[in-house]
Amino acid sequence: MMGDQLRICERRNLSRLDSIRSETCVHASRAHRSFALTCIEGSWKHLSSRCRRLSAFFKKHAKGGGNTSPVTLRSHLIRPMPGGAARLAKYRCHAVSPYRVDGTAMRQRRPRPAPIDGASRTARRDSCNQLQSNSAAMPNSTPFDGRTRKGTAMNFAIERLEIEGLLLVHSKRFDDARGHFMETWSRDAFRHHGIDLNFVQDNQSLSARRGTVRGLHFQLPPFAQAKLVRVLHGSVFDVAVDLRCGSPQYGRWCATMLTASRPQQLYVPKGFAHGFATLEPNTVVAYKVDASYAPQCDAGIHWQDPDIAIEWPLVTRDAVLSPKDSSLPAFADFSSPFFWEKADRTRTQHRSVVPA
Repeated sequence: MMGDQLRICERRNLSRLDSIRSETCVHASRAHRSFALTCIEGSWKHLSSRCRRLSAFFKKHAKGGGNTSPVTLRSHLIRPMPGGAARLAKYRCHAVSPYRVDGTAMRQRRPRPAPIDGASRTARRDSCNQLQSNSAAMPNSTPFDGRTRKGTAMNFAIERLEIEGLLLVHSKRFDDARGHFMETWSRDAFRHHGIDLNFVQDNQSLSARRGTVRGLHFQLPPFAQAKLVRVLHGSVFDVAVDLRCGSPQYGRWCATMLTASRPQQLYVPKGFAHGFATLEPNTVVAYKVDASYAPQCDAGIHWQDPDIAIEWPLVTRDAVLSPKDSSLPAFADFSSPFFWEKADRTRTQHRSVVPA
């Protein structure tokens, strides 16, 4: 009787352990297979210790000569395993199995992206919507929603010059032991300051000799150009002449000195003639334009026109010019196609009028 009960006990425990092991192998992924085998090993150890306790239990009752109570025997047979079963239960709660009980693969849910820099879900959704709207818009007409990074806008300061429309842009420069860093152009920051342009071309010139004059140049509509000029090496005497009919400063000039050592740029809007004279040898000038070069619209005015009377900081005989710039027409022969934004076009003459 005792031997049969012992064999029944061992058979039940073995079948229970086999079911646990098969179920664990079905539900366990490769990443958690080692942990599942550890749980199985713990179950085997627990089973061997239980068998030893059962053997001691039967021997004790056999020596006593009495029959074993079914209730006492049942409490030893079905007592839960505190080690392996608890670990397996914890494993099943925290592991994500890629398989069902029948062995078929389950559909995997994509993980939710973590917040970026602590941003909320609403902020991430707004950022994604903004990126989608920008990508869907035309490349030359990106909408501006008014949301400008404050730090970017603060990297530029705008100084208005004597003639309305001309701006001197000061960039914030960050100096350290390595050198310096600064922003020279930012669409959002310039829009914040009222300059809404889409530059399409960058130009650069090297003037080997001091006293080199380039100008006065401009392009006629519909390829008129706005410029953002800066000096990369050396220094220049930079000049802009107002050609807008109806402007109070029509025909007048304004000049500033741009150097590579100072983080400044000159913004020249459409309707101005632009030119400069180099103050140092090997001067490098770079500028952005918002319209491509059009030879059929290329125009200019002589740099020493007496009606404009620019006070150049150089002697005429020392000036270095190209044959094209030397033969540019006079301002009195120029019929301006440009208009001042606030002018009444019906009352404005197209023929240039030399200011008094």
